[in-house]
Amino acid sequence: RTRHAMRLYEETIALVVAADHELAEQHEVSLEDLSLVRLLDHPDHFHGWPAAEAWADPTWMPGDANATLELVATGLGGALLAQPLARHLAGKRTHAVIPVARGGESLLPGTEIWASWRVERDANDVQRLVGTLRGRTARSSR
Repeated sequence: RTRHAMRLYEETIALVVAADHELAEQHEVSLEDLSLVRLLDHPDHFHGWPAAEAWADPTWMPGDANATLELVATGLGGALLAQPLARHLAGKRTHAVIPVARGGESLLPGTEIWASWRVERDANDVQRLVGTLRGRTARSSR
């Protein structure tokens, strides 16, 4: 083993649609709502999510999330992305970012966020950072 790893959390998945889409004003969408949207396939679309529509010609698939959101803005369809990434890349006037959730509870497997560090770099400063990531303070014990 050359690295230590610690799972931090899982990101919620969001649906990104054009700002004028019928779902754009929703605070969250259900799995049933996704049937109202043509999901665009893109490199970050996880196989555990509802299937995205395959491109007639695979070379048409957008190369990244930015290119995908450019297509979403045209009204061609929607895309599923990790919510923080979607919020960061989406245009406020051109997109709506809607969590796929019910009552705030995520309905799709999310993107897992991990911290990782080299075993040989496991010094006191790294352990303090790990403690902070776990929610410990100088006053709490291990």
